Amino acid sequence: MTMLDVLVLMVALVAIAFAVVAVIRARTADETAVAARQAAEQSAVQADAARHDAARALEQAGIARQDAAKALDQSTTARQDAARALESADAAALALERRAVTSGAGGPLQGHAIAAAEPVRWTLEHTKGALWLMKNIGDATAHAALLSDATQPPKYLRPDEVIPRDVPPQDHLQFRVTPGRGGPPPRVRVTWREDGSTEPKSKDVTLLLEQ
Repeated sequence: MTMLDVLVLMVALVAIAFAVVAVIRARTADETAVAARQAAEQSAVQADAARHDAARALEQAGIARQDAAKALDQSTTARQDAARALESADAAALALERRAVTSGAGGPLQGHAIAAAEPVRWTLEHTKGALWLMKNIGDATAHAALLSDATQPPKYLRPDEVIPRDVPPQDHLQFRVTPGRGGPPPRVRVTWREDGSTEPKSKDVTLLLEQ
């Protein structure tokens, strides 16, 4: 074998070696590309699942908001019904008291009912905006009457008068209400003394405000 044949053989061997290396590198690149493609597909699947979960969470949040709004409407209706029931009960009690007044001999005197003086009776009246009245609708004068905030903690009511005074029938004490959100309903307290009594009386009333 001549020197030229040896050189040709060596060049051929080197070329074969480079070809083998190139094949190995190409196969490795193919495997890497397949792995990358699989990872991308898995990421896409996970992204779709995340989008689906987010959409479901938004739907559930919307349902929860609707339920909360419905519960608030029902609560407001219940408060209004309770206020009407209290007014009806007060009116019925007042009617019974007036019908029960007699001459003391078992019947009306000469066919006429004797109207005895009724004690102090209070009722709430909403005039406008934040302005409210505590009105004496009884037949007796409320002596040393004064309003205060009975809310716990007190923060909603501001009486216009801070000095006790006598409130005759059909007169009133005035106060203002600043409603708060998320807290208890405001409560107003009126204290007074009746004729012939030194013991003070008090009455608490819860204000059922429209939300």
